Amino acid sequence: MLPLEDGLACDDGNACTEEDRCTAGVCEGSATDVVVSDTKSSAIPDGSWDPRRDRCERSGKALEIALPVSAPGSVASVEVDLDFEHTYVTELDVRLRHEASGREAVLFHFEDEPAYDEDADADGVYTFTDSTQVPFGPPQGDDDIEPGAYAPREPLAIFAGAPVAGTWRLVAVDTCEGDRGRIRGVTLRIRRSCE
Repeated sequence: MLPLEDGLACDDGNACTEEDRCTAGVCEGSATDVVVSDTKSSAIPDGSWDPRRDRCERSGKALEIALPVSAPGSVASVEVDLDFEHTYVTELDVRLRHEASGREAVLFHFEDEPAYDEDADADGVYTFTDSTQVPFGPPQGDDDIEPGAYAPREPLAIFAGAPVAGTWRLVAVDTCEGDRGRIRGVTLRIRRSCE
């Protein structure tokens, strides 16, 4: 049997690799992340206010954005890029859900967190990743949350080991009336394992 020539296409038998090529007599592929996006801009339905009790009464209807994935393998890690704006971000409850596994993680929710300025604004792309410890919220004395990378309120590691395939869903709820916002897009990046 003759050794394979470097650079020839081959199949390493791993469904999670692409562009398998022979290198030094070994068939190897490059692992690929699964990236799925929804760039349709959608308003987040407003909640309601009770003027008699001077407090928020009911949350608005949940805005749900479905992100269907059909790739093989299991989840090693997940990151979410969320492009959104809201003039009172502490009214929001935003979660990522994987329907096939029933697993869910809260990206941000500010109830019972008095350290944050209630009037904080958000406008830009925010990345939620377990690779940072920076909490999502405005710095002390600032009304704006700068775009950047933030830790989710609940670790995205909850999805580790779940199947990559299935419908992933971003769920956003506005818990009060008055200030409004919209999601301009969401991108889900899944690093997968096929072992």
